[in-house]
Order: sequence, then structure tokens, then C-alpha cells
Amino acid sequence: MTKEELLDFLVKNTIYLRESYFKKKFIDDYNEICTWEFPDNYSFSRKLYHYLKNDVSLSLSKCPICGGERAFKSVGRGYFEYCSKKCIYTKERSEKCKKTKLERYGDANYNNMKKNQQTCVERYGVAHVSQCDEIKNKIINSRTSHSVEEKENTKKKTQCTWKEKSEKEKKEHINKIKQTKKKRYNDSNYNNRDKAKSTCYEKYGKSSYVNPDKMKQTKYDKYGDCRYVNPQKAKETKKTRYGDENYVNVKKMKETKCKKYNDPNYNNRKKFMDTLHSDEYVKKQTDKYRNILNEYKSRNIKLCGGVSKLEIDTYDFLVSLFGFDDVLAQYSSNEYPFRCDFYVKSIDTYIELQGYWTHGGHAFDEDNKKDIEKLNYWEKQSAKHKMYDTAIKVWTINDVHKREIAKKNKLNYIEIFETNIEKVKQHILKIQ
Repeated sequence: MTKEELLDFLVKNTIYLRESYFKKKFIDDYNEICTWEFPDNYSFSRKLYHYLKNDVSLSLSKCPICGGERAFKSVGRGYFEYCSKKCIYTKERSEKCKKTKLERYGDANYNNMKKNQQTCVERYGVAHVSQCDEIKNKIINSRTSHSVEEKENTKKKTQCTWKEKSEKEKKEHINKIKQTKKKRYNDSNYNNRDKAKSTCYEKYGKSSYVNPDKMKQTKYDKYGDCRYVNPQKAKETKKTRYGDENYVNVKKMKETKCKKYNDPNYNNRKKFMDTLHSDEYVKKQTDKYRNILNEYKSRNIKLCGGVSKLEIDTYDFLVSLFGFDDVLAQYSSNEYPFRCDFYVKSIDTYIELQGYWTHGGHAFDEDNKKDIEKLNYWEKQSAKHKMYDTAIKVWTINDVHKREIAKKNKLNYIEIFETNIEKVKQHILKIQ
């Protein structure tokens, strides 16, 4: 019996693909197979396939694109054509598909959506599979059946695949997305905001929605800090994409303002001030402090929302003295048009907590030599660290301006330049 005849026989009588059965019936062929060298992970069927194809070098197992190991199907069908999706979807294949579509339909990106929807309706009774409850449940069950470890491994694998790409490959990938958007929508930065808003409205009753609690918890689980921000990564991304770590798309910003307001330099200062002075805003900020205080006391998560521990402790102490309804956070009024840290209604007092180093540790005095020396030192440091520029503005301009406004309007205005809560309490007790 020739090898070709033997192959036909085995395809029809698959029981002889078992090593024990094959050995009994075809002892000579079996002994010859045993003389060949195969990797340890090869099954008997796989060894048999190479023997019947006279493939001593095992070249039939190699991928024609990358030379990697392909998955084995069976003796009758041999190997899969490629080793992975990466090798399947090559540029040549993609170009061939586009060429065929262009010849048949006159569009390289043709997609028969009507036929797709018709097939979906026939099979599932809906225009899209994602609308079918059976499919939805299957997806949910599939997700829940995987362990946390499996999900993490999949996630890491995806991240590694992107990280393993060279900068050139990443740029090519991004450029390809932009080119596709340009062809389809005449805008390389196209984003279907209307659809996004519509989906948001259907799900949450708002045109734009962010789940702050979920975001905080995710950041806390990942990084141990619910207000985690990675400025270094942001700078690296900007440098990679735009060649400037401090890039801001001013041109696009002006174009958007032109479309909306017919003015590239539009700034709705009135709306901002109205919002700042509104009762709704003050209530929202005060509620925010209350929620954070409750979270902080229950130790569920770390402090977040741009509020320091000292601010929360101070708010907690003020509430213990005057009550929840009497203490307002981030308060603003016509007499004091800034966001004051705390305002106590019963004693009509504005309290600014100036504990952070940018406030200078005390009120700035231009006639004080030490203050001028500190200012000169900060100006030198600003060449290395931009935060010193902010500190100079806060200490010598913003704080001074607020002080003058409070004095001009004869307000009960107190600044507390302390970082220790016990010392802060002593200052508060003096005004009670």
C-alpha cells in the first residue's frame, strides 16, 4: 500500500489513527515513524501526517508568513493556513480584499450592511446581534465565567502587544485610523459626538455622563489613590504625538469657538461668574465636602476630588462648632467674588485656609526684606520648575488682591497660614 492509499484509508477509517490500532495493522510503517525525530509536543496523528507527506524536515508545520508553528487540524486536513490573526490579515491580503471590492462594487471599503441586517433579522429577529437578549446573556455569562486572573492575563497580553510595537508601528497605526476617518467623514479627527450624546441620554438621562464614584474606586484599586494623575505619561504622549510635551491645540480650540460663537477668542465670563455666585453651586460644593467627609470617616476610600486632608479636618471642626447648615464650602458672593474655602453664615465670616506652600506661609509684604529674598529665590527656581511661577502669582498677586477686596468691602475675613490641624483649630476658636 502506497502512502497516498494509506492516507485515504486512514481518513475513511479514523479508528486506526490511534497509535495502538495503527501499530497492530501497519507495523512496518509504525517502526519507520519511530525512527523519525519529532518534537515532544507532537501527537501521533501529527507525526503520521508528516510521515505520509514525506516531510522529514517538518516544513509543512511552518507559517508561510512568519515561519512560526501552525496549529494542527487532522491527518486529512493538515495544518491551518496561518499561525495567527496577525499573519492572516497582512497588508497583501488587505490590499487584495480592497482591490476585489473596488472591482465588484466600486468602493474599496464596501460593506453590505443591508444584507448583514437582513441575515440578523432572519436568524435572531433583530437588526443587530447586540440587540438580541440571547446573545447579550451569552456575552455576560462568558465574561463572568472567566476568573479575575484570566481577565488580567488577557488585559496584560493586549497591553504588551501594543507596548511591543515600535514607535514607527504605533505612528503607522494612528495614521491609518486618521486616514480612514478622512476618507469616510472628510475629517481625520472625526468623532461621532451626536451618537455618543444620544447613547448617554438613553442610558443615564444626560447628554454627557461620567461616573465619578466608579472612576475614583478604579483609580484607588489600581494605584492606591483615587485622585491619581500621571502627568509624566501625559507629557510623553503629547511629545510622541505632537513633538511638544506641553502641546495644546489652540487652533482647534479657536475653530470650535468660531463655529459656536463666531468669535475665536470667546470667553463667557458672565456665565462663569453667575455659576460661581449661584446657590446651586455653593450647595454642590458643600455637599461634596460632606460626602468626602463621610467617606474619610468611614475609611472606605482615600481623600479625593481635589480636597486636602487639612481642608476636610477643618471642615469637620467647623461643622462640629456651627452645624452642617451653617458652614458653606467654596462660597462666593458679590462682596467677595472668589471661591472662599469656608463661609460661616451665623457669624458672617470668610475663612481662607492658606496651608499650602504657594501661599508663602504668611501674607506677602513688599517692604519686608525676607519676603523679597524669598521672591527672588522663587524667580530663580521658576526657570527649572514651573510650579514656582504659579506660587509667585498666588502669593504676590492673587492673595494680595483678595485681601484688598475683603478690606475694601469691610468683610470679616480670616487667613490661616497653618499646616497643622491643631493650630488651625486654635485660630478658629478665637473667632467663635
